[in-house]
Amino acid sequence: MSLLPLPVLLLECVGRWMVCSGQWWPVSPLVLSVLLLCLLVRAGTGTVSMAAEGQGAHCVVAEDVTAALDRIRALGLKPTPVHTSATMDSLAGNHLFFKCELFQKTGSFKARGASNACSLLPAGVAVVTHSSGNHAQALAFAAAATGRAAAIVMPKTAPLPKQQATRGYGAEVSLCEPTNEARAKAAAKLVEDMGAELIHPSEHPNVIAGQGTVALELLEQVADLLAARPRDDAPEAVASKKPRLDEASRPPIDVLVAPVGGGGLISGCAAYCKHHWPAMLVVGAEPEAMDDASRSKEAGSIQSNPAGKTTVADGLKTQLGPNTWPVVRDLVDNILCPREEDILSATALVWSRMKLQIEPSAGVGVAVALSSEFRRLLDSKFPDPQVRASLRIGVVLCGGNADPVKLAPHLASAPPFPEGALVNE
Repeated sequence: MSLLPLPVLLLECVGRWMVCSGQWWPVSPLVLSVLLLCLLVRAGTGTVSMAAEGQGAHCVVAEDVTAALDRIRALGLKPTPVHTSATMDSLAGNHLFFKCELFQKTGSFKARGASNACSLLPAGVAVVTHSSGNHAQALAFAAAATGRAAAIVMPKTAPLPKQQATRGYGAEVSLCEPTNEARAKAAAKLVEDMGAELIHPSEHPNVIAGQGTVALELLEQVADLLAARPRDDAPEAVASKKPRLDEASRPPIDVLVAPVGGGGLISGCAAYCKHHWPAMLVVGAEPEAMDDASRSKEAGSIQSNPAGKTTVADGLKTQLGPNTWPVVRDLVDNILCPREEDILSATALVWSRMKLQIEPSAGVGVAVALSSEFRRLLDSKFPDPQVRASLRIGVVLCGGNADPVKLAPHLASAPPFPEGALVNE
């Protein structure tokens, strides 16, 4: 691990004093940014492959994702299944492959990043994070699996089942006010008091590398599926022996759709996919109500969401940070933003037709894959009709930690998804 420069060490000391003394509010964005970056370096940024330095501002590269897979396997994380559905294919007009992270330990992909990060820490070092649910459970699990203490800051509005699950893995849970400032301040205090490492939900490079194993697995699994069955896409092209795409260099999937909140998942996936297949299309999916990533792409700089905005996809309320933004900026091709009613309709459709109890955050990716906007994007990127007809689309179902009692009324009132039609048509 590289040493922190003296000026940064001095800024860190000032930042820690201001946070602990409560004198931080006038310059909270600056203090938190400096302190977070310092903690990230201490928390293991140096453990990421040095190849990252050759990528300029990118903190994670494909080799980091490949190495992460072995580490998470050692902690008992198994490959999650890939499901297909003729109904969903018919509605989308594409061949869809759903990566079912709701079947991962702790109920979401978050266990991957937390496990990779904990695996790279020295034995006995405690970990701290702040999270409203999925990363909290994931880090609690990973800490227990690697024999270390975990302290988790959760907003007091976090669902009780998520609080209980986090405690169930052995973590200490501290509740705070439901604001980013309160969460960050409480986490920084725990890091100081415990001498612990901060494992940020989406900014930690080792977390990002772990999340990228979702794409690695998906590509390998779809390749196996295609090798085990007759080629049934674009049969007229097969009969005429005309290549639909360059099969020698064609990836198992042509387009990846992944949800975007803090950006850790799509950053890890994009880093892996674009390294091996630069022409693969990587598409982000975020709620229209929390469209900071989409607006950041348009503006060329990180944008934030106005205070008070919310979404049913509560796992995607976080925003891009200094580590995820450069990857999203450079490697994510497009970000599409479905409406709240479309998210609920898509979630309800997956529950009823695929029998998968996904959370609305996962439904955002489904809503994108079924949208007319996505179809127009594919038409523009793949104008050849034969190529367009044979496209294979990977969709990450990021988790299933929904409270069915609370979610069921929303799904029941969601507009029915019309058979044979696209959302937003």
